[in-house]
Amino acid sequence: MHVEFRPEQDLSMAFATPILRVTAAQASAINPGLKSAILAREIEGPGREKSNQGGWQSQDDLLTWPVPEVQPLTQAIHEALGHMIRATCDVKGRQFDVRLHAWANVCRQGAYHTRHSHADSHWSGVYYVAAGQTDPTAPRAGALEFSDPRERVECAGIPQAPFGQSLSLPPVEGLITVFPGWLYHWVNPYNGPGERISISFNAFLAPKGGE
Repeated sequence: MHVEFRPEQDLSMAFATPILRVTAAQASAINPGLKSAILAREIEGPGREKSNQGGWQSQDDLLTWPVPEVQPLTQAIHEALGHMIRATCDVKGRQFDVRLHAWANVCRQGAYHTRHSHADSHWSGVYYVAAGQTDPTAPRAGALEFSDPRERVECAGIPQAPFGQSLSLPPVEGLITVFPGWLYHWVNPYNGPGERISISFNAFLAPKGGE
C-alpha cells in the first residue's frame, strides 16, 4: 500500500522555539565607546554576582548610562525585538509598551555563566560588544548555549534526530540574539586573551491602553 507524503502539508514542526539573530548596522561605530564605558564601570566597583562565575557584571541600568552610544544600542535592541514579536506573535496591528533592562558582562580567561533562565521576562537577549579571541580547537569556548526545553526529551534519544541536543552560538561582534526569557541557557568558559564583552537585556511587554 502506498502512502502519499506532502511535507509542506502533512508534517508539522510542532513546539519550535524561536531564536532571532540580527546584526546591528552601527556596531563598528558604537562598540569602541561601549567597551570603554563598560571597562571604566568595572574599575569603579565589584559588580554583582548572578549566573556569572568569575568576570564582572554591571547593575541592570546600562541603558540609562550617560554614554552617546547607548541611544543607538537601545534603538537596535527595540528593532530586533520588533522583528521577533511580529514574526512569532499574532499582534494584529496592536502596539505594546516595552520596558527594557540591560547589563554588561565581562569575561576573561576561565570566566563563564551557569545554566539559567530569565523567566520573569517575556523576551531576553544579548548584544556582543567584543567577541574576544578563542582557541580554534575549542570552538564552544565563550559560546552562548541553549538546552532543548522539552521535558524528558533526552530519555529516548533517536540517532541523528535533533532532540535533546544543545544549540551553541559563538559570539560575533555587533550580533543581537533574542530568545524567550524562559529558555535555559549558559555561556561556556572563555579561554582567550583580552575580554569577551556582552550586553544582556530583558524585555517586558504590555499592550498600550491596557488592551
